[in-house]
Amino acid sequence: MDVVEIPEFEKYIDKNGVVFNYWPWEGGIKIISVEVPENINTLNIPESIKGSPVIKLARQFANSQKNVKEIIIPKLNGCLEEKTFKDMKQLESVTFCDGIEEIGSLCFMDCINLKNINFPNTLKIICDGAFDGCSSLEKLVLPKNRFTISPNTFADCTSLKYIDVGNAAIIHKRAFRGCSKLETFICSENLSSLENGVFRECDLLHSVDFSKCKSLKTNAYTFAGSNIKEFILPDTFSILDETIFNDGFLICKSAEKYIINNPEGKFFTNDGLLYKHINDEKTRF
Repeated sequence: MDVVEIPEFEKYIDKNGVVFNYWPWEGGIKIISVEVPENINTLNIPESIKGSPVIKLARQFANSQKNVKEIIIPKLNGCLEEKTFKDMKQLESVTFCDGIEEIGSLCFMDCINLKNINFPNTLKIICDGAFDGCSSLEKLVLPKNRFTISPNTFADCTSLKYIDVGNAAIIHKRAFRGCSKLETFICSENLSSLENGVFRECDLLHSVDFSKCKSLKTNAYTFAGSNIKEFILPDTFSILDETIFNDGFLICKSAEKYIINNPEGKFFTNDGLLYKHINDEKTRF
């Protein structure tokens, strides 16, 4: 049997005395682990080492550094891979440099003290469960470019009160499940799709404003398990999937009011009929 030799780490020491252990990796650098002096609380990951770009970070490479509370992440190869900072309990703040397009699955899962996230303007997707269980997050402002929020991305962020999803175009199932303190949800005109149970167990979210949306596709279970009482809808919903009226709103048993931002006070579903829903009753105007 051939014996595979694992190369020894090379070392790079920055001006603050932080030691980065790394390997050459596919034309760049992969950081394997880091040693941070006790008096340093911010880990600024270098964009390059000895002229080669840092393109990859090993899974949980910094978790043992209990004094690190803030991390600044370079553009890498555009992707921060799965579980990179999972369970980094002491982490409080993250800044992404522009160039990052993908935040991998479970990347910051259960970072229970994470309070501040500065997202890159180049973001295209936040993958499954990336911030699941980040129970200290209270406010999120997401980028203004178009991107996708994957399933369970911010699930069980139990302190989250306010989220502006920026120009998120697609929000997948259970993205905010269990955000029990969420009160404010802000979206842009580019939001085009909401999947199952997006707001499940968001007990304090009583009103959602979709009045800016140009079009919005939902399904029968989009609002299932939510506690929303008021929906604000625009007059541009003429291309809305009719299931939002046949099932989507009706399964939201807490709904009390539907406000249509139309000068004529009318709402057209896909088949051109006019409906009004109050207490699970459908009436044709």
